[in-house]
Parts: sequence; structure tokens; C-alpha cells
Amino acid sequence: MKRAFSLCCVILIAVMVARCRRGNVQNVEYSIGTSKKYTQKQLQSAVSTVKSTFERDFPGCTLNRLSYIESDSDRITQARTSGCLPEVEQSAKNGSRVIIFSDFDTDADVGSLGLNSSCQYTSYQWLLAFNGSGWDILSRGY
Repeated sequence: MKRAFSLCCVILIAVMVARCRRGNVQNVEYSIGTSKKYTQKQLQSAVSTVKSTFERDFPGCTLNRLSYIESDSDRITQARTSGCLPEVEQSAKNGSRVIIFSDFDTDADVGSLGLNSSCQYTSYQWLLAFNGSGWDILSRGY
């Protein structure tokens, strides 16, 4: 009985530790360019949204860099929203969409994320929409 209880405790602790594992965002480098559409405060808010989502959803990964380059963001946003519903295209034209780029490393145990183990990802894209008070992540990837 004691042995079964001890085994259950070990399994429970292992599950709790695995669930508490978070993405590493301790030493992130930032490169936020100037913008004609957004204030620095709005861009910092977008970057903060990406950073907190990365920490929560990317266990076993280390975030190295977050950047915003308006010309690249505009070009990619237009390509991603072209051919979408008219209201989606219009919101992109109105400047309520932004792409934040990230560079990060994965460790050997990230299979459940659909990422390659022990790899470096560069210019990984996060598409965000401004909702009037903050940013929502619409999609991420390449």
C-alpha cells in the first residue's frame, strides 16, 4: 500500500512539473523599428503579448529575439490577408494588423509543439490584430 501511494505521488509530481514547464523569456533581445501606424507603446504592447504567449505555450523553447520592421510586416500582412473576406482585407488596410518576428531555440523535448527538436527558428512570424484595447494573436508560424 505504501509503495503504491509513493508511486502515485511520484507520478503526480512528474505531471505537475511537466505542466509547469514554461518557455524561457529571460534574455530576450528587442529590435522595434519606427512606425507610421503605431506608437512605441502600442508596439511594446504587441511584443509583450507575443512574449507572454511564448512563455505560456512554448515549453522547452528559449526566446532570443523579438523584432518589428514595418515594411516587412506590411508586405507579409497584405500577402496573408489578400483573398480573405472583405472585412478581413479592410481591417488589414486600416492598419489593425501587425507581424512580430521572433528568433528562438528549441530543446530536445518539443515534439508535442510540432516543432523540430534542438533547432533554431529565425523570423518566426506572429500575426496580431489590434482589438481597440490590446492585441490578439491570430496566427503564428512561417
